[in-house]
Amino acid sequence: MWLNLLKIGLLGSAVVLGIGGILLLRVVPPLISAGTGIAIAVLISLFLLAQRRYVPLISVLIGGLEIATSALSGAHEEALAEFGSSYFISALDVLMILGFYIFPSLTVIGGVMTERNRKSKVHKSFHA
Repeated sequence: MWLNLLKIGLLGSAVVLGIGGILLLRVVPPLISAGTGIAIAVLISLFLLAQRRYVPLISVLIGGLEIATSALSGAHEEALAEFGSSYFISALDVLMILGFYIFPSLTVIGGVMTERNRKSKVHKSFHA
């Protein structure tokens, strides 16, 4: 169950960042677009490798970084302040909330709980 939540968070983040990246392709600097592409590749790789030993913990770190960088970004704060000014800006704001807060939160929760359950199973089998 928790592994599935982790995978939903990773894939959801990748899809939403992809959509947002396409919409902002000619709006943001090329370096930002390249960074988004790399982030998507990392998220998809983590999704595909989610059952591996350290991937849930790495995913927790990545999800936490997504939340922190967005919260500290002046550009994201300004964009949220413009919510409702146009359909385009509002759509981007919804994607931002999904891609930098909702899905990363699912990733963090899923990763922590997956690791917790893994340790619990190892502990039980060790003492059985």
